[in-house]
Amino acid sequence: MLNGRYKEAYGTSDSDADSDDDMMPDGYEYDNLLDGTSAGDKYSDFDGDGNPNVHEYFNGTLAGDTLNPDPYCGEGGYCFGESGWLPTNGVIDGTDLTQVKNYLRSAGAAVDYTGVIPPNGDSADLDGSSMVDGGDLTLYKLLLSGQCSGDLTGAATQMNKTLPPGSSITGGGTIEVEVLSSPATNDNPRSGYGVIFWIHSSSTGAGTIYGGDGDTLGFRYDVTGDILSGGKARVYLHVLSGGTIQVNTRIPAEPAKFLPEVPPSGNYEMEFTATQ
Repeated sequence: MLNGRYKEAYGTSDSDADSDDDMMPDGYEYDNLLDGTSAGDKYSDFDGDGNPNVHEYFNGTLAGDTLNPDPYCGEGGYCFGESGWLPTNGVIDGTDLTQVKNYLRSAGAAVDYTGVIPPNGDSADLDGSSMVDGGDLTLYKLLLSGQCSGDLTGAATQMNKTLPPGSSITGGGTIEVEVLSSPATNDNPRSGYGVIFWIHSSSTGAGTIYGGDGDTLGFRYDVTGDILSGGKARVYLHVLSGGTIQVNTRIPAEPAKFLPEVPPSGNYEMEFTATQ
């Protein structure tokens, strides 16, 4: 519920109401120091982390936390293998190796991964064993010495739809995929992969994608979460007009400076269908 000042300003005591029609409930705007009477802050970035306010709402993050802005993780495998030390640079280097050593020495207790998504160290699971262990340490050393040959066993090689449960979604809603390692190794969830979501130009209906961790070339992307939760990326599809809306998902190529062992662009694409 909102306090008296905001109840008077909004004309409602319902924190779930959206008085300014900007897709963010009044309660969320109040809690995050936004203006619930004006839609002008919909696409502004109050906390300066690069993710606009409305996308933070649908992403389940805080738009008003200026002291602890969300970390930057780019699309593709930008955060896969990253240590979480700021600034995150998308490159496996000596700081990442040191971080993994510290993680193993302390069993994860004394290591700060808040600079990466997810913030628990799962992105350092290079071998896909669902834990950070000695196998990952070996791979970090091989990568840095240029001796790693062949695909990393923990790299993303699959993408499965988890929401909606069927082949189509009516009236909009959550679009969700999980990213997995190779079935030839262990089929485990993969963390730290930025999955791009976009509405295909062949769609007969219209909609807007909200949520996710960032934007690339006008498309939204979301970084897969922790392994325990299934390594999932998700966004929200808001349907604007009737018809069929085709939502495509894709894991893009890695920059040449990153890991040549990560699968190339275009291998993993999916599509959803939405109707109103």
